[in-house]
Amino acid sequence: MRMALGRRLREARTVHLSTQPLREAVEQAIAQGNWYAALMTTLTLPDIIGRIEDPTTSSSARYIDWFDRFVGARYSATVGRDPQPTVFLTGADCYALRCALLHEGSDSILRQRARSSLEAFRFVAPRPGRIVHNNRIRDTLLVQVDIFCRDVIAGVASWEHMLPSMAVDIQKRATELFRIETGSYTI
Repeated sequence: MRMALGRRLREARTVHLSTQPLREAVEQAIAQGNWYAALMTTLTLPDIIGRIEDPTTSSSARYIDWFDRFVGARYSATVGRDPQPTVFLTGADCYALRCALLHEGSDSILRQRARSSLEAFRFVAPRPGRIVHNNRIRDTLLVQVDIFCRDVIAGVASWEHMLPSMAVDIQKRATELFRIETGSYTI
């Protein structure tokens, strides 16, 4: 009985990847106003998905590439009196933020090799009736934390939607995504 249940759990893991638990964790943190948990979890998602896509590439390269493909367009716009395409947040700057925040507890990315154009970030919590997001003041990007987190999890959902059309080895690695068992289980 114990072996059969363990086998069923292992088989269930190989049927389908779902990033839903991670996306839901971010949404729950946002709903609770737990901005630190939301942001820190969000910043790990491009790492996780990037590794599934290509475990042979460096963490920084796959993070930057994934962010630019699945989130970057949300942080680009044509602005100015003489309209010019402007990128507010690159994958490189987001990776630098991930390193600074997760490893140093800092929103300054000056010491990060990966950064491309920003020096720092300022995250703000949402306020009723106001959106303060994606505003660049000199070399600092002002970001509303709930919008940023939802932009990244939307990118993750988009990536997951494309998964069935990806190479078999990517699909196989995707089934290895960890999960926390919440029902009956055995080891």
